[in-house]
Amino acid sequence: MNFSKVKPAGNLKWVLVVTMAFFIASCGRQSPQNDELAEVDTDYITISATVPNNPQDQSPEGLAKFAWEEFLALNWQSSWQQTSAGSDADKRGIPNSTWDPTTDGYGDQYQVVWETYAHVTELRPGDDNMRPFDEAPHYSYIDFNFKNNAAREGLDSLLFNNLDEDSEIGSCNVYPPGTVVDGKPSELVLYEAKANRDEYDYVLNNYSDSTKLQIASDKTKANILKDSAYYAGGTSNCNCPADEGVICLPCGGDTNPTTGKVYEGALEVKTAWQKVKQGENTSSFFTRNNIYYFKDSAMNIVYDNALFKLIGMHVIHKTKDNPEFVFASWQHMGVEEQDYQLQLLNSGGDVVGQPSSYSRYSPVPAYLDSVNKMVHQQIGSEYSNGLGVWQNYRLIGVQGKPVDYADRASDPNYFMANYVIESDTVVAGTSKPGLANFHGYGFSTEPFYVNNDYNILVVKENKFLDAGGCMGCHGVAQTTEGSDFSFLLDHGAGKPVANPATINSIIPSEKTNIKNYIIAIVK
Repeated sequence: MNFSKVKPAGNLKWVLVVTMAFFIASCGRQSPQNDELAEVDTDYITISATVPNNPQDQSPEGLAKFAWEEFLALNWQSSWQQTSAGSDADKRGIPNSTWDPTTDGYGDQYQVVWETYAHVTELRPGDDNMRPFDEAPHYSYIDFNFKNNAAREGLDSLLFNNLDEDSEIGSCNVYPPGTVVDGKPSELVLYEAKANRDEYDYVLNNYSDSTKLQIASDKTKANILKDSAYYAGGTSNCNCPADEGVICLPCGGDTNPTTGKVYEGALEVKTAWQKVKQGENTSSFFTRNNIYYFKDSAMNIVYDNALFKLIGMHVIHKTKDNPEFVFASWQHMGVEEQDYQLQLLNSGGDVVGQPSSYSRYSPVPAYLDSVNKMVHQQIGSEYSNGLGVWQNYRLIGVQGKPVDYADRASDPNYFMANYVIESDTVVAGTSKPGLANFHGYGFSTEPFYVNNDYNILVVKENKFLDAGGCMGCHGVAQTTEGSDFSFLLDHGAGKPVANPATINSIIPSEKTNIKNYIIAIVK
């Protein structure tokens, strides 16, 4: 079966699913007369191992379908360390072409495609020494001495998920249900960020060390301020000439001038994870054994691994028709029914006030739930063996084009935010909007002035727009950092990454034993 083949538009195959009715002869009962008939469009989206590189339909529904297509391709079983994959077995970010999700499950020993992307500590390593993308993960931290710092032990025990972020980019902490007792939290929602091959190789081939990247980002920022563009005479942030020396990540659908291949486009994934409790039923979640960090009673940084469940996923993807990236976000359907609590952080990383319950700032647009329903039905009708777990995840927002604050009423996704990734509505100690309702200056430490107006964040075709939500937030990276919407390429938040951010995590109440098979992939 070829899952990479795009099915022709308009050639719809409808499957009639009839609610099962049982005729019990001994009781003389007949089938109910009001059984609902559900039509499942098995061609609603293209479910494929190939990550789509550019939305063909820029309508709200079209972008939502594109988002789901990339999401399911990213969650395809990867080829990493699978002998059946042939020459792709030692490559990261490649789907397993022999995996059939209509009949096959994932297998706990295999990663999905996005898991094998480069962690931010590989993209921006503490030792400032980027390695080839296809090398096994190497999480380089250099500022601290780790207790029980074991050596790396063989490829079969490498853990690809390295949860080294303990807050929502320094804005607030989020605590899972039941972990705050009398105002004292015992656990955190943890995060990680990754980048695909196109983004990684672009940095490796052009700005492989921090100094080169800093020079390029400073030039890009200066050009934006001076010319409202990445380079003089530029009208787009796709196809920037290499000799301009600016940060201009590859656009999906464009052709790589060196290889002649069509770019997938720079793509980043941010995920939110919650530690699984002993005996907890996790059948509706995607789960993984992940590395995480904390301080012990002697203030040593300790790492361990444990089973975590995925509760949120954020994908940004640069394409030629969406050079300001397509932003899309999913969360597990049950998270908003639980009592998660958040606690604001000040600029020094200290908690402010007591943890408190919170709710979603902006409702999920109704059209997205209609798309979710169609996709869930399609997965259930054909792909439940391999992709069935994703029926429990909900697309909550998609942004494809920047919209100005003055026109925010025209875009139901203007304040797009994930319940467990962008949760707060105010910056601690200020009246500035937080991540859940982000727009304008927001949390940026340095205002970006244009004609004495600093409430401007995104440049599009030589025009400045006050974008909101995820796009507006990442616009801070574009205009104030010169890093093309990518916070992974800026020079804040300890990048190059010298240590895990989770050093402020609460010490677990249970005794943690460092198992000898844990991979310390630290220096």
